[in-house]
Amino acid sequence: MRNATEDLYILKSSNCTVDGNTMAGAGSAEIYMKHAQNNTIRNNSVSANPIQVRGDSSGNVFTNNGLTGDGFKLEAYDDLVLGCTYPHDNQVSNGSILNASVCFVFSGAYNNLATQVEANGCTPQVDSASCGRDATGNTVQLIPAP
Repeated sequence: MRNATEDLYILKSSNCTVDGNTMAGAGSAEIYMKHAQNNTIRNNSVSANPIQVRGDSSGNVFTNNGLTGDGFKLEAYDDLVLGCTYPHDNQVSNGSILNASVCFVFSGAYNNLATQVEANGCTPQVDSASCGRDATGNTVQLIPAP
């Protein structure tokens, strides 16, 4: 897939599965998710840009995805209707993040969990406040990529 901004945009969706895709070369994010709940994103190959999760996105499961060149970004979103909303209670497991400077960025996001993700050379996580909320309760457990 190639698109000027995002290769895949998941907006206000729930209970969807994205499985077995190859995405590279989008303008800003390979997968962009906003206000989405309980989706499964698995077995995808993502290159050059992040998987970006914003707003009231929760209960999403990312498993066995291979990212190269960038990691995950979970960020607050200031919505004109909803006000500030925050990604929370999402899970990332297995898979890999290779050749990225930062594996996980949490901006106002809270209670997200990443386990058993292979990584090389990246800062595990960067937490920052956004939209009036500190990033809290996020846990990242990386294992060295072979």
